Amino acid sequence: MEKIEQLVEKLQPLMKELAFWQKPEIVNLTMNDVWEYVEDPSMPTQALMIIAATLIIWVGSSWSVTKQQRAKAKGETDDTKEESVHLSSKEAAIFPFIGSAVLLSLYICYKIFPKEYFNTVITLYFTIISIYATAEFLNFFLTYKPLSACVAIALATWWWFTSHFVANNIIATAICLTGLKQMKVQSFAVCWILLWGLFIYDVWWVFATEVMVSVAKNIEAPVLIKLPRSLTAEEWKPADMMMLGLGDIVLPGFYVAMCLRFDYNRAALRLEAGKRKADSGVCPKYFGTCLFAYTCGLINTMFMMHVFKHAQPALLYLVPWTTFLPFLVALLTGELPLCWRYTEGDDEEKKDDEEDDEEDLSYFQMFYNLTAGELFGAEMYRGVKKSKKNE
Repeated sequence: MEKIEQLVEKLQPLMKELAFWQKPEIVNLTMNDVWEYVEDPSMPTQALMIIAATLIIWVGSSWSVTKQQRAKAKGETDDTKEESVHLSSKEAAIFPFIGSAVLLSLYICYKIFPKEYFNTVITLYFTIISIYATAEFLNFFLTYKPLSACVAIALATWWWFTSHFVANNIIATAICLTGLKQMKVQSFAVCWILLWGLFIYDVWWVFATEVMVSVAKNIEAPVLIKLPRSLTAEEWKPADMMMLGLGDIVLPGFYVAMCLRFDYNRAALRLEAGKRKADSGVCPKYFGTCLFAYTCGLINTMFMMHVFKHAQPALLYLVPWTTFLPFLVALLTGELPLCWRYTEGDDEEKKDDEEDDEEDLSYFQMFYNLTAGELFGAEMYRGVKKSKKNE
């Protein structure tokens, strides 16, 4: 009983933070406060941030639709296979715990090791990731892989030596778009597990501790969209930047992108049932609803930041908006069962079989494949496949 009382005492500060509707800032909120927010000097920056995040999700969602899905919606066939990673329910469930472990590890390292040395290691790590993500993004426009790799390396070098917010935002956008294109979730149920798990994760680490805000302010990596708080300032100082984490774009973006792919699936089913013509366009009912909900969630987040004068966990507002509004549309239109049955990707058994097969390559060959092969398009080494089951 004593342990329960101690736990309740520890949770009381967090519950007070979550009960924002009881706070004086909300209880005494008037129209004057709303007009003050509209007239805030940082309003243009906030509007630009919302537009940028929404456009990234829009483009990333469009890229996530495969050629097969587009062809099927037109009544055609396309055998083109596009590689992507599908997140399962098990992976979605443990994702917040992995994220917590990584976040806490970064926080502890910042406290133990000299900031400049640790930031060098983190910067190097994310520079390598940014080169691959940017090169993959540029391959969509440039057919010559070596050119994409050279541009990606030049961008990464620019960011490494200057930490300029423009270079940071280009790389961050490339990471977002690559993530939305290549990583998907298996079903709407998996999306709900992922987003609501991260909802709790975000609220806990922002309101209950200083960990999230501390890491976000200290980390030197292109994992944030950064914009000057005042676009008309004579000098843009790094300390006076508005920030939006890539997780607040990519993670809700998974759900928005799935809504668009579901719209294509609906169009194909309606075509098979004779309820629409092959030459008619796809009605993005769920995609439009979810993208609108995401925009409302971002506006909600920015407004709460203005009211409380404190960093807000964006997923606290984004998750309810993006999950409930499309759910309500599906409920009202009678398509909730169809929505809930929709799945993507291979079965778990097929996935496990693929993971059991490995290629017997040396460390040099693997390094060569990752650099010359993936980046510059050189011919890769092909090892002999071996199965773990037979060992």
